[in-house]
Amino acid sequence: MIISGVFFENNLLATFVHITESKRIEEQLRNNQDFTNSILNSIPSYIAVIDSEGIVISVNQAWLKFTEEN
Repeated sequence: MIISGVFFENNLLATFVHITESKRIEEQLRNNQDFTNSILNSIPSYIAVIDSEGIVISVNQAWLKFTEEN
């Protein structure tokens, strides 16, 4: 929980933000990304993930190794 407060005309204005759900979702997203990366990196073929505009957003370890060696 995040608590913040400010004084306004001699009164305290406090806000409370419950972030438990946000933290849970962030952790789940990190776990999903780790899982996806482990799958991509286990494949010996060269793999590049490209967005809808044709920009490379991710490559696997085989691709990185190939580019480092050539």
